[in-house]
Formats: sequence, C-alpha cells, structure tokens
Amino acid sequence: MVGAIKKVSVKSLMSCFTNLLFLFSLGFSALLMWVSLLSIRGFACPVFEGKLVSKTIFVPLGLAGAIVWSFALFTASIGLKRSIGLLLVIAAPLALFVSLWVDNPLPLIIATFALLACWLSIHPSYLTTALLVGICVIESLVITYLMFRAIGLPTPLSAALPFHFSLYCFVAPILPPIVMLSFFSLFLLPLLRGMPQKSSSLRFESKATTLFSLLVSFMLWLVLYSPSLNPGPRLVGVDSRIRYYPHAMILLEEGPSAVLRIGYDRPLSYTILLWLASWLGPFEAVKLLPLLSLLFYVVSCYIAAKELWGKHVASLASLLAPFTYTATAGLYGGLFNNWFSLSLALLASAALAKWQKTGKILWSIIYLFLLASSVASHVYMGVVTSFVFTVTLLLQLVRGPKRSRIASLLLIQLVLFTIGVNFADKIIESTGQRLLPSKIVQDLVNAWLRTSAKRPLFSAVWWDDFSFAVFNYAATAALDPTVWLLTTLAAGLVGFNGLGGGLTNCWLTTTASLMLLAPKELIFRVFFDFPYPLTEAFAVAYIASFLERKWGARASKLCVTALILYKFAYTLNFAYGLALGG
Repeated sequence: MVGAIKKVSVKSLMSCFTNLLFLFSLGFSALLMWVSLLSIRGFACPVFEGKLVSKTIFVPLGLAGAIVWSFALFTASIGLKRSIGLLLVIAAPLALFVSLWVDNPLPLIIATFALLACWLSIHPSYLTTALLVGICVIESLVITYLMFRAIGLPTPLSAALPFHFSLYCFVAPILPPIVMLSFFSLFLLPLLRGMPQKSSSLRFESKATTLFSLLVSFMLWLVLYSPSLNPGPRLVGVDSRIRYYPHAMILLEEGPSAVLRIGYDRPLSYTILLWLASWLGPFEAVKLLPLLSLLFYVVSCYIAAKELWGKHVASLASLLAPFTYTATAGLYGGLFNNWFSLSLALLASAALAKWQKTGKILWSIIYLFLLASSVASHVYMGVVTSFVFTVTLLLQLVRGPKRSRIASLLLIQLVLFTIGVNFADKIIESTGQRLLPSKIVQDLVNAWLRTSAKRPLFSAVWWDDFSFAVFNYAATAALDPTVWLLTTLAAGLVGFNGLGGGLTNCWLTTTASLMLLAPKELIFRVFFDFPYPLTEAFAVAYIASFLERKWGARASKLCVTALILYKFAYTLNFAYGLALGG
C-alpha cells in the first residue's frame, strides 16, 4: 500500500515537473523571440538609475545563450505531441546550427514563431499559460537580482533585466495618449456597459495579502537606504532634501510655534514631523517618512476598497498599493504630505460608505473629521478631495435614496469647510504668515486659469507639456502602462453605479479637469491626486473572472501572479535607481 502511494506520488510529481518544464520552455522561447525582435528594431527603455538613462533592449546570446534557446525550443516542441511537433523537434537544432553559422538569431526567431503559431492554432490557452509562467519566472529572477544587489551580493542574474524591460518599453512611445485615455475612461461607458461582471473564484486571504504588502513596503524602504547602494548620509526624494529636512531642523529649534509659520499649508503633517524629529532626530525622522507613507497607504487602500467593493477587491487593492504611480512618484518627489492626505481621504471614503450603509451619526462624524484631517495634512490635496466628496454627495443626492439625509450631510460639510477655512486663516495670520489657506487655494485657481489662457487645450504646446510630464517629471515613475490601462478598464466598467462608482469617476473626472489646465511643472503632481490601487484592483478582479471563464482557474491565478510580480519588479527597480542617486 505504501509502495503504491509512493509510486503514485512520484509519478504525479514527475508529471507536474514535466508539464512545468514544457510550459516554461514555451514561455521562455516566446520571451526570447520578443526580446530579440525588439533588439533588432533598436528599442531602448528609459530607466532611472540615479539619473534618467536609456537601456538598449539586448540579450547577448553567445554560444551558451543560443544553445539554451535551442534546448527550450526542443523541449517545447516535444510537448506539442503532434506530427508537426516532430518537425519542430528537428527544426530546433537546425535553427541553432544556422544561427551560429550566420551569427544571427533570425533562424531561431523563425523556428520560435512557427512553434508559437502551432500552439496558438491547437491550444491557445496553453500558450497563454506558458507566457504567464515565463513572465513569472523572469520577474522572480529580476526581483532576486535587485535584492541581491541591494544587500551587496554579486549575482549573474542581470541578464533577466532586458526581459523585464521588453514587457513595457514598446508601449512607451504611445504612453501619453494611454495616460490621457485613463482620465477620460467615461467615454468607454457605452462600450463596456454590456460586459458581464461575474465574480471570480480566485480569492486572496485579506490578512495574508495585506501583511505581504506591508512587508514589501518595508523592503522597498530598505532598498532606498541600502548601505551598498546609498552608503552616505543622503535622503531619498526631492522634497526630503529641499523641504522636510531643513524644516525639521527649524521645527526642532523653534518648537510648536514654527508649525503654523512654516507648515501653514500642512499643519497636521508638520506636527507629526515635529514629533518624529523630537523622538528620532531630523535626519532619521525624514528618512522614516517614505516607510510610514507606504504602510499607511496600503492599510487605507484596503479599508476603502473593502467598504466600496468588498474583501476580494480590497485584498487586491492592498496587494497593488505599493506597486503603483503613487509609490513611484511619491518616493521620487518625496510627496509624503500629499500621500498622507490622500490616505486620509481614502479612510474618509470608507467612513462615508459605512455611514451610507448604517445611517449612524458616528460614521458621519468620523467622515467629516477624516476629511478635515486630509485638508490639514496638505491644503491642495485636501481641497481636491473635499471637492470630489462634495460632487459625489451631490450625485448621490440626485440619483440615490434617502436624499434628506444626504442633503443634511452635504450642508454640514459645506458649512464646516467655510468655517474651517476662515478659522485657519485667522490662526495662521496671527503668526505673521501672509500665505493663508484661502490665499493658497485662490493662487492655485489663478495659476490654473492663467495657464489655460496661454496654452490652448490639445495644442502642440499642450501636448509637448503633457508628454514631458509623462516621460520626464518624476523620471520614469509614469512609464508602467498597467496603472493606466487597468484604471481605464475599471473606470469604464464601474461607471457611476453606487457610491464606489460615483466616487471613483467623480475623483477621476476632477483629476482630469485639473490635469487639462495645470501648469507644466504641476501636471505630474495632478496625476498624484487619484488613488489608482482602487481602480487597478477592480480591473484585476474583472480580468481574473474573465480568464477563469475562458481558460480556467489556473490561467486566472497565473495572470494575477504575473501582473503582481511584474509590478513588483518595476517598483523595486525604480527604488533601486532612487537609492543610487534619486
């Protein structure tokens, strides 16, 4: 009996290993073909490594690389198990011989293309699964390589980086219109309205995914300040050096009285900075800000998504939170006060959802307190989110039930906002500061209006400024296309359905309006106004459900895993570049 169990177990393990070998061989061959084609076409990928550099997509095959490619083709051809598979088995060593003879990978590319065409015609889901397996392995190697470099250990895995770059660099030239489309996803509503939205059986344990994201956040922070990459006493992030550190020194010297004098537009954030600086010292306090921002954002995204769309989307939102534009641009710019304000606004959205479900006054009080805290953390961000919530409540007032209750909350919110701004003006004016919160908002509105008058919408100058914001501001922070593509899909799918849909698209529309009129140097900061993990998570949940219905649960799980690993590698590589000199 035991012998039979062992026999079955060994047989099943061998079968599983063989299947994985076939899958990886097929996926790896496809990726090698793709990298080689991009190399022939001369594609280069913008990458941040202490400064903006252009990395050519190139894998130096050599004799060993060509043999590995031929072996992968040979193995994948065996898995085909058709007469055509036998021909391709013979073609693999022949392609190797000709490639080495002419010193060109073209024969191997042709053989790989023929193999992929066969798999596509016979078993397309198997080909999709193989590509996802290949991406998972490659991105795992990239993550391993970057972590080894961060801890100062040599590793030969750098050859995996061109594969990673090849997954998104070809989209880079058309990224500005993709980013633009994501902010105007509402135009896709008529096209996506009839698409089925059944839930996937794919589930993430919420505690496990949130814990993983918190650990990843800690890992990203460790890379930023890795002694082997960032050995000197150097802070990472533009505002870390030019704003927070010198201001922390002043706060320590002058005490709480300086909070309103120099932190007039973010008093709550500067109160926290003063406390941290008093406890840890100014340098260590500022050094800790990116970690606190990442951790708070992960938790806020989970809580907000849970109340708006349930635990499944919430788990995905917390999983994606460290791997989105908020993280890359936030770490580069040192936009920690903006980040803190955005996280508080997400918590406010969760409190608003709880109030709408339960009708309890306590939740309305918590919502108003969190919204006020968001404004006090960063006036610009707080005003934007306050406007978003006001428009959302107006939408709920027009379309939803219990209108009198919504009208009461909306009126209280507007009254408190008016009183709060006047009170803040008087308090800050008493310190001798002339830049009052109301004046800041007025100046921002005037700056937006002056820009719109000088730069007609969608003119050549406007597109140049917008493209510059996408490609150059915050280095390569915006070049991950999945952020924009997933947001486009999700915003179009949810429409204005329920509080989640109304809040999402009001937020996105507000951000789009600001982006259209923003001065050139502020466009990338406007991108920062929107909480992308919420839309990304909704879209990933939809894609997982679609793939499960079409090709089964395995393809669905692999797709989500490949996406997470890709985004992990992208963000980790960005953090690696920041550590080198960002």
